[in-house]
Parts: sequence; C-alpha cells; structure tokens
Amino acid sequence: MPLAIAAPFLSVTLMDSTKKKLGFLDEVIKLLELKNARTVHSRLEDAGSSEVHRGNYDAVVSRAVGPMSKLAGYCLPFVVPGGYMYAMKGPSGREETIAAESMINKFGGCIERFEELSLYDSVENECMSRTIVVIKKVEFQK
Repeated sequence: MPLAIAAPFLSVTLMDSTKKKLGFLDEVIKLLELKNARTVHSRLEDAGSSEVHRGNYDAVVSRAVGPMSKLAGYCLPFVVPGGYMYAMKGPSGREETIAAESMINKFGGCIERFEELSLYDSVENECMSRTIVVIKKVEFQK
C-alpha cells in the first residue's frame, strides 16, 4: 500500500489469503481513490502457479513472513526475468539468504545485494536491525 501511495505511476497488486485484510485494503484504496492498486484474494502458492500471475510482475515485495528458502519458492515464480524480489528480513537476513542460495537459484533467482537498515521502535524504545534482500530473477524457473 505505501508503494501505491508514494508512486502513483506504479501498478500495484496486493495479495493475501485473508479476506478480512483485503477488505480493509479495498476500503483504503477506495477512500484514497488509488487508481493504481488492486487486491487479489489468493494464497501465494496457488497464485504463483496461475497463468494470470506467474511471470507477470516486474517486482515482488515481501515482508518478513518466513524462511528465505520458502519465501523464494513463493515469490520468484511471480517475477519476470530481469525483475526483482525484495524481501525484508531480520538481523540475520544475510546469513539466512546465503544458506538458501541453492533454493533461490532453483527458482531462477540470483542474490544481488543486501541493504542493512536500522529502524526505531517507539513502543520498545529501541533500534531494530533489518535487512532488505534484493534478488534478481535471471531466468524462468527450471
């Protein structure tokens, strides 16, 4: 949603398996009159094997939802060759991603870089370390 708001020239698809979350996002899209955003109710595993979604996105952005070995298998099928997968991971994101490199390669990806971030958590009153993992899709899935 932040990408759709900040970059109205992008076409943004928001996917989730929970209808309640998507209902909220649909309301925000309507309220903000976002013409560049839409929601899709589906599990990643299902949508990634659908001709409608498979290999049809220039970029996929994921929050920290699971181990990189699984996340790559869920997200990379959506990305066109030459496109990117961006995943937010915790402080051990670099090590986790390097350990999952063979799975990333299996789905046509190549680790491009890591962006280290420090985010302030005002609730916990502490600084949190995060890693943005950038993976380039270099070929269709083998």
